[in-house]
Amino acid sequence: MTEDNSSGNFWIDWSHYDEIREAVRSAPEEYQPHKHWLDYEQKAVSKLREKPVSISNIEIDGVPGWVGGGSVHEVPWKHYERYIEFVRGLDELGILAQYPNYRSRQFLDAVAETNLLHKYCSLRNGLVLLDLGGGYGRLAEFLLREFAVSYVVVDAVALSLLVAPQYISKALGIEVNSYWGLREKDFSRHAFSVWPTWHLQDIIPSADILINIHSLQEMGDSKADFYLRLFDDHKKDDSFVFLKNNYKYVTRHWNFPERWTTVYENDAWPCSEGLVDGVWQDAARTWVKIFR
Repeated sequence: MTEDNSSGNFWIDWSHYDEIREAVRSAPEEYQPHKHWLDYEQKAVSKLREKPVSISNIEIDGVPGWVGGGSVHEVPWKHYERYIEFVRGLDELGILAQYPNYRSRQFLDAVAETNLLHKYCSLRNGLVLLDLGGGYGRLAEFLLREFAVSYVVVDAVALSLLVAPQYISKALGIEVNSYWGLREKDFSRHAFSVWPTWHLQDIIPSADILINIHSLQEMGDSKADFYLRLFDDHKKDDSFVFLKNNYKYVTRHWNFPERWTTVYENDAWPCSEGLVDGVWQDAARTWVKIFR
């Protein structure tokens, strides 16, 4: 990975991409990404490899950034002032005060989610967190600055599996345990690990908190059910399940295991798609549910 001169930007090292992409294509169907993301990734990779360009500056079909501009946290989100008041009310850990110039939605989401995990999931040093569909490590980037935990991003998209170790390694200055690198199965030995979905069962039994944010919604009903059952079949009895998703995407029906006990729920979480003329729209409503 080669850095450029802009804060938070970097060039991607493509050394393992073809190997990762082939592994994704060879994985069992239930572990592969939805076709939408396979098509989107193909466009993104083609554009990114066309010429050296920072990942935070790329646009695919008019959408900025494979990581949503998350690597440039000073860039204001257009609804920043309204959303920050919501987040400030949740920020018992005082994270916002540490980053007075950070105003992206990715950052604000991470602050809110870290506080919820701390308050309702007993987040503390020494735990193992599994983030299914964790992308480039958006939540881990800030959570790991607050807590000495072991954070494992699990993803099915080849570009995410490639970028996450590079991004977090640069952002936090730490060694990353990657399936295409160290491949160490004792996840508690590393602050950050990146693993493919088809090896989920390596991680679930040792995870204290299972997380899914805005990715089950993109999988479709049958695949979402598959992952929820996988969580239920292999998780520890006392582990938490933290889910934050949206009602309007591919997955519309949610079948949560009956034996899970609800710890917290919010059925009207503010989200970027939902704010129209200053009003949060129900059609794009995001929900948060925490189970144990």
